[in-house]
Amino acid sequence: MRFAFSRCIELLDFRQKKEDEVQKQKQEAKSKIESMDKDEPAHLLSR
Repeated sequence: MRFAFSRCIELLDFRQKKEDEVQKQKQEAKSKIESMDKDEPAHLLSR
């Protein structure tokens, strides 16, 4: 029974899933910022 539970723990641990989603959002934001032109971030901040 412990073995079966250990295989399912990732699906049952909602904290881990939320952290994975946050990590994914951070990675997407980082990729967008890295792909911007040099002056584009400054232009976005001046709005």
